[in-house]
Amino acid sequence: MTKREEIKKFISLYLRSRFTVSEMPEDECDTEAEFILQYLHSQGVVIKIGGEWCTQHGYPIPCHKCGARYGQARIEPLIKGEE
Repeated sequence: MTKREEIKKFISLYLRSRFTVSEMPEDECDTEAEFILQYLHSQGVVIKIGGEWCTQHGYPIPCHKCGARYGQARIEPLIKGEE
């Protein structure tokens, strides 16, 4: 399960716990979860995937090649295929 799928599942479960079936049917929880993910994506929310990496060599920090102690976090878009 991808991080995105985990986030969507959590949002759906949260909505199901907060509303009765008459207030929000279960299939609507999934639709609302997708809507929330789309909104977060439109606002520039990204997923951090791991720690920092050396920007010069691409190795984890501390870099074993150059000894860099500071790098850049690797991220991916909340919704794949859209940036």
